[in-house]
Amino acid sequence: MLRLLDPTVVGPDGSFSQQDVATLLIRRHRHHAEVANEVGGDWAERADPVNLLVEPSSEEDAVATELSQVWLHPTTGRSPYSGENATLFPWTLAKAFRSSPPALAESISQRRRTVLGGADTPARRAALTVEQQTELAALDTLAKLNEAAAGPTAGKFDALVKRLKQIGVGAGSDMRAVVFAERIKTLEWLTERLPAELGLADIQVRIMHGGLSDIEQQEIVDDFKQSTSKVRVLVAGYVASEGVNLHSQCHHLIHYDIPWSLIRIEQRNGRIDRYGQRFSPVMTSLALAPADSRFSGDIRVLSRLVEREHEAHGALGDVASLMGKHNVSEEESAIRKVLQGTSTLDQEIRTVEDVVAGDDLDALWRSSIPRRLVHRAADCPDRPPTDTCTRAIWRSWAKRCAPPSTTSWAGEIQPAGYRRPRTSNRRELIRWPSTRSSRSPSTGFSRSSRAERSRYRNCNVHSSGTRPRCGIYSIRSTRAIRSGT
Repeated sequence: MLRLLDPTVVGPDGSFSQQDVATLLIRRHRHHAEVANEVGGDWAERADPVNLLVEPSSEEDAVATELSQVWLHPTTGRSPYSGENATLFPWTLAKAFRSSPPALAESISQRRRTVLGGADTPARRAALTVEQQTELAALDTLAKLNEAAAGPTAGKFDALVKRLKQIGVGAGSDMRAVVFAERIKTLEWLTERLPAELGLADIQVRIMHGGLSDIEQQEIVDDFKQSTSKVRVLVAGYVASEGVNLHSQCHHLIHYDIPWSLIRIEQRNGRIDRYGQRFSPVMTSLALAPADSRFSGDIRVLSRLVEREHEAHGALGDVASLMGKHNVSEEESAIRKVLQGTSTLDQEIRTVEDVVAGDDLDALWRSSIPRRLVHRAADCPDRPPTDTCTRAIWRSWAKRCAPPSTTSWAGEIQPAGYRRPRTSNRRELIRWPSTRSSRSPSTGFSRSSRAERSRYRNCNVHSSGTRPRCGIYSIRSTRAIRSGT
């Protein structure tokens, strides 16, 4: 495509520099100033993610310990796996367990059939090699432990039910939620158990995955969009994570398992975080935190993926540039290296600052973002960001850096031009129009009105000292200052 626009910018080997193509490429993402001004209140900003580390049941903890000590980090130096590529299959088991006990049971069953050649007979078992017999015994042990973990006391399932009730999903409520999981067995298990736990009818919990026909999938999506739909929980797999609009009547999404890919996390979140969403989308992730320190450390790595995705969404507009691979399978391979201990998360995932400061194409896409706005909230600059700031950056700054008088209302901080219904006696961050010549650029108040300055002298006004392009922010009481001033 670049050669069609200008054949001289691409070398014979297909290489090109950022400087060569800077005049040919342009991108506008959700948080770009031009887009933000257009969408306004028709695309609500995300709420901060809710990442829940779940205490497992004793049965789940036993499975995690077995996986960690026998398969993932064996004390003998080698897992029981008897096939080729012995480092990969144990992580397949771990990924299945992180999804659900039924998903792990399916992976164990498939591997047992492979080892036994499809026939579990005494003659076949006698013909197995010593390595195969060792693996089969380890699989049988893991299967017994996992069978107990699938009982009614499953910790992560209980956490899901608690979270759904917390956000208001249940009998007699209109609240809806989308629950994502990777494995079909997990989806079926959740769909079977959730109605009774939430007091819903079976038809109020629907399942959507790639095993359904295109017509069935479209019918489910179309029904979920309707305000008259009876569906309250949509349990969905990969097929619903891209190109499907689920935001019309829903603003809650739960990751029952966490993908090993930033791109996949972003795709899931995008089902409810899109144009036309009038409520702040809330993304929740659930992750077991077993007693085994190495397995629990792996879980925290995955939780940090969710946090990194949220940070990049607010500052960059997308997440693929953080790893620079732009491919789901390559991202999953990189995260597997982190979990195996052969790499670190910081080595595989760049910071927002590194992306913007880079000289690759990813940095070019973000060249329109003022570099001083792309900062970690922990850096605490002397004053909050202005110009084309996003609500995510504002809230991040306020929670860690704002004076005590503003911290309590960090959730109400909005970027310039953002409007929402005002409630009396609530303090909120608002914008003083910088276009009015009667306003002082350093305070936002009238230059000539001593009474006005005196009246609001206790307001916390944050300004760069010069007239910012997006206006001046201040904490104000909606009782004292009426809308439109």
